[in-house]
Amino acid sequence: MSEPRYCSVLYCDDVRKEEGGKLSFMGVYASDMYIQKIPTVLAKLCIQAKVITPADRPLKSLSLAVSMNDEILIDMALEARIFTSLKIFVIAAGYLLYQ
Repeated sequence: MSEPRYCSVLYCDDVRKEEGGKLSFMGVYASDMYIQKIPTVLAKLCIQAKVITPADRPLKSLSLAVSMNDEILIDMALEARIFTSLKIFVIAAGYLLYQ
């Protein structure tokens, strides 16, 4: 059996690039997002995802799915131009980090 892949995601209201190349995440959501009514419009929702995969199994594509109560609301593949511009780092013994 091959090594597993891992993904961590952070949801927030805004991401700001600071001096020195640091990122600041504003309005970070904990485990749940509460809204007053459905449907609703969010002014902005930022998603920062990190994916770790074994180096011998690099990602070939990446998609985003949004669901509510087991119903899939959005299911979309990242455009090739975005996917190919992801930063890829070699971490630990034989793992890649996509960010």
